[in-house]
Amino acid sequence: METAGVGGVSGGVICPEEPLPSPPISLPARESERKSGFSLTFRPAAGPIRRRKEFAFTLIASLVVAASYMYPLYQRRAGGVTTCLFHLLTGKPCPLCGMTRSFAAAARLHLSDAFWFHLLGPFLFVGLLASLSLYAYALMRGLSVELSCERRMRKAGAWFLLGALMTAWVLKLYFFGANV
Repeated sequence: METAGVGGVSGGVICPEEPLPSPPISLPARESERKSGFSLTFRPAAGPIRRRKEFAFTLIASLVVAASYMYPLYQRRAGGVTTCLFHLLTGKPCPLCGMTRSFAAAARLHLSDAFWFHLLGPFLFVGLLASLSLYAYALMRGLSVELSCERRMRKAGAWFLLGALMTAWVLKLYFFGANV
């Protein structure tokens, strides 16, 4: 009969004296060690569910989507009252004017109306739904979501979003004027 030392293998069976090895947990890489680009990582979550960023984002995004469905009911009761301070002061639409109505139209799949109210609204609504489903999945599976990208990519993304917002605003002012 073959015997194995402590932690040895005998006939393909691991001896009980040594605990089974646990899989390695990779820690987030430093900014300088990370590959260039964008990365999305799921990790086991630590802490109670109410204190995690996934819960907060899922709750806020769910409220925005629910409000998008309920906005037409509010609009009928309010009678078209504007709450935009920029519009009240200048008489011109602000860069985000029409975004709420665009979200409401996109939520009801009225895409031509959604683009009419704001050019970026349907794209942002789809992005919100994709993010909501990602974070809801992570919550249900007990995972934490880690998004990381290089600083220059974050800056480029922010400038792109700002440029797209300003371009949509200029197009709205040029084609529609104050009648939005």
